[in-house]
Amino acid sequence: MSKPNIKYIDRELVESPYCIGLCLDEDNFKREMKRLGVPCEKWPDWVKPGSDGTVHYFEKERPHSSFCAIVCIKKRKGLVYNQVIGLIVHEAVHVWQVICKHISEDEPSKEFEAYSIQTIAQRLIAIYDDLMKAGYNRSRGKIDGKRKISGKKP
Repeated sequence: MSKPNIKYIDRELVESPYCIGLCLDEDNFKREMKRLGVPCEKWPDWVKPGSDGTVHYFEKERPHSSFCAIVCIKKRKGLVYNQVIGLIVHEAVHVWQVICKHISEDEPSKEFEAYSIQTIAQRLIAIYDDLMKAGYNRSRGKIDGKRKISGKKP
């Protein structure tokens, strides 16, 4: 397919009230809690005990309220790519459920729900893939390389 002659807007139909992020290690989670201004005594466990994934939700009062969902995935030894993707999709469903509650959407249509979960999951998977391609080193919680990871901050 040839390059378009015009610029197109993002195809999303509804903007989420939540900024949605992905966190793969506890050190980065703690740094993000600090950056978001969450008091240390209110920091939740990075990943709930006995789980491989957790979503945390935060609200910050500013001139306008700001909402944040952080998907935390603990990649333990033996966990393969497909299992990580399954965890991301699982957590994306939870993010979608909270967004529906937030916007008072009690009975979304099946297609709206499916497309929304698909979009959340695809974007989280893209972040995960970018981190892995950029040389993310879980043991150091850093990216080994110079490639910048894109994404919006809350």
